[in-house]
Amino acid sequence: MSNTSKTKTAVKTQGKRVKTETEVAVTKTKFTPTPWRLDDYGYGYKIEPDICWLGENGRTTKEQLKANANLLFAAPEMYEMLKSLEIVLRNSGVVVLSEQIESVLRKARGESEIEK
Repeated sequence: MSNTSKTKTAVKTQGKRVKTETEVAVTKTKFTPTPWRLDDYGYGYKIEPDICWLGENGRTTKEQLKANANLLFAAPEMYEMLKSLEIVLRNSGVVVLSEQIESVLRKARGESEIEK
């Protein structure tokens, strides 16, 4: 779960509490800190520092393997961008999309059940 420090008063949009930029900036996650590095071994990919290994398994094509590795490698940047976008949308009154993004961020932080 994330820990959030409240250093500014949150504003309200359409009667709902909105996170401030400061609150989002200090949200702590359990993710391995960046920078990450993507290494290509020819028969698989490793995301360093010891994040994960994606190797050939007979069920995944080399193209899928590379695409999966690139997606995982981009995850920290996408997470940070979504956090920023969620604030902008919520403060602009686009609450439904903001809530959908927050739901995805909670899933990434392990704060909601993983779909099976």
